[in-house]
Amino acid sequence: MIRLGNLQFDGNKYDESIKAYGEYLATYPSGRFRVMAAVGKAYAEEAKGDLPAAEKTLTHLLETAKDDPLIGEAYSSLAHMYEVMKKPDDAVRVYGQIAERFPQTHWAQNALQRMSALKSK
Repeated sequence: MIRLGNLQFDGNKYDESIKAYGEYLATYPSGRFRVMAAVGKAYAEEAKGDLPAAEKTLTHLLETAKDDPLIGEAYSSLAHMYEVMKKPDDAVRVYGQIAERFPQTHWAQNALQRMSALKSK
């Protein structure tokens, strides 16, 4: 389902992509690829212009997959969504959480760069 969602996303078929990722999440709510599916769904929702849905998808993932080894990717995606939604304070807050929770990772490095860029605006 994730591979299908990725193909549909790449083909600009966002509704179909959202459906495929959603089917994975519904079928395997604790599946090992749930972070990938939810992040993919959120980016398809963003591409469609439905930023509140993307925010909701990522927020729900953060609440339900706290210990997943890839959860830093979801935090990064949520911070990105806040930037796109023109909510810089929320983006900086999430970037700060990333830097604190995932030090010495590429997520933290990116978060520190984005925080600096947002604070300099």
